[in-house]
Amino acid sequence: MGDENSDLGKEYQDRTVIFRQGEAGDWMYVIQEGKVEVYLERDGNEIPFGYAGRAISWGDALFRGELRPYNARAMGKARLLTVDKKISCAASMKIPPWLFGWWRSSAGASRS
Repeated sequence: MGDENSDLGKEYQDRTVIFRQGEAGDWMYVIQEGKVEVYLERDGNEIPFGYAGRAISWGDALFRGELRPYNARAMGKARLLTVDKKISCAASMKIPPWLFGWWRSSAGASRS
């Protein structure tokens, strides 16, 4: 789906879908640059849910084994870092517990 890859994230062009509601939440995302629109699809209509910008992360479905409850797409050019559960757990062992707790809670909070 992304258009350009690097070791530091994946670049998405304007309106490129990053993930769709109903997909497995296998990755956590951190926005490195740009803006992402979050929206729902109901009865063939798109319902805007919100926007997220640089340094916002989401992906609490990764920790709970759930399906994604909404869609996300780039608004303009955006670069996102993807983090899988294994990397997330390994990182949690190398950072202070309070910081990891904040990181996990901010992933859930950014959904609203």
